[in-house]
Amino acid sequence: CNITNMLFVLAVLFSLFMEAEANYERLRIGGLIFTGLLIAGGVGTLLCECYSLKKIE
Repeated sequence: CNITNMLFVLAVLFSLFMEAEANYERLRIGGLIFTGLLIAGGVGTLLCECYSLKKIE
């Protein structure tokens, strides 16, 4: 059972890597979008914390 699960995980990872290699441009654009969302979330969190600190004072 454990070997079957391991083979399944390896097959899924292999198919993902083959898909990523075939669609490198889409993967790059997706990474840029993900990075932009992370940066926007970080800036939003910082602004929200600064705003709430100013509101308390």
